[in-house]
Amino acid sequence: MCTATWYKTSGRFDLFFNRDEQKTRQPALPPQIFEGKDTHYIAPIDGDSGGTWILVNQHGLALALLNHYTASATYTPKSPVSRGHLLTTLAHSRESSLVDSYLKTNPLSSYRPFLLLALQPDRPAQLWTWNGRHVRRNRSSDVLQPFLTTSSFRSQAVARKRRSLFQSVIETTSISPAALKNFHKTYLPDRTPYGICMQREDAETVSFTHIRVRPGYIELAYTQRLSGTPKFGPTTTIVKHERAAI
Repeated sequence: MCTATWYKTSGRFDLFFNRDEQKTRQPALPPQIFEGKDTHYIAPIDGDSGGTWILVNQHGLALALLNHYTASATYTPKSPVSRGHLLTTLAHSRESSLVDSYLKTNPLSSYRPFLLLALQPDRPAQLWTWNGRHVRRNRSSDVLQPFLTTSSFRSQAVARKRRSLFQSVIETTSISPAALKNFHKTYLPDRTPYGICMQREDAETVSFTHIRVRPGYIELAYTQRLSGTPKFGPTTTIVKHERAAI
């Protein structure tokens, strides 16, 4: 239950992500800098599993994971491992080709189905789909609209509605980081499961993440939503780090 959009120009990009979760889950920990295997990365931490759903490393590689609900209906691992730990394993990759190599050469059967998005400056967006049987790579996701969304509730109908909302933004205004940021924080339609910022009795949009990758630095800004309200909290956690030369 998440929505991702992105905006790319020469040498830089912006990634926007709404995380939708069950209200019974523990709040996530704010983003921080992690170090290991000669690579720093920035990520918030899942309150239940300790993994993450989104990150950016010092090489300018951003990864975002969405649950693949239609495939999950037909595949459940015998001993499931949190998908968030897959992202922390991949966090030290210098480029998306190394992500692809890992996914193709390591067993994924312990993970529930997912969509994995990778962004890097001056390279096509990459999208991998794991359906429980095989992993498939879309080598140029930029040929699609820069938009991904999934939902556990009426998956196809919700996806169609949200894509329609995104299309209306494209048609009425030029796409820009400011326009996409506003899109992720609006309630269209108002406080329903179909919205980009969604609301249900059992689940809601819990946070908004904005990743900025520029020639000299990487930055992850994180805002939590005030539970049970249509507003995000007033405090945004911003973590910034020098970007390594490629």
